[in-house]
Amino acid sequence: MKQIEIEVDWNDGDYETIRKKLSDDKLDYFRPLFQAISKKGKRHNWVQGEREGYLGPLIDMYPDIPEEVLNEFDEILNLCSDDCRGWIHTICSIQIIEINVVENLV
Repeated sequence: MKQIEIEVDWNDGDYETIRKKLSDDKLDYFRPLFQAISKKGKRHNWVQGEREGYLGPLIDMYPDIPEEVLNEFDEILNLCSDDCRGWIHTICSIQIIEINVVENLV
């Protein structure tokens, strides 16, 4: 199993890291989106929620990415705190981390 870690900036310097376990198939599903975000760079590469009108709909920002992929990734981004939710304007980094269970304690 792998875990994705997404560092977001939701208020010009307020950072948060969102973590979610994902299968290899799901990571492959999102890979074209990750590449598109990387190409856009680190300045206003994602706008969600109430501020979506600031840069336009996400489908306009990433027209080659199917809308269902964008919506599903938004669900992951909504795992952030209540303060962050709806205000992400930049994805600073996306990392994929391998998870290995060393010992089951309970």
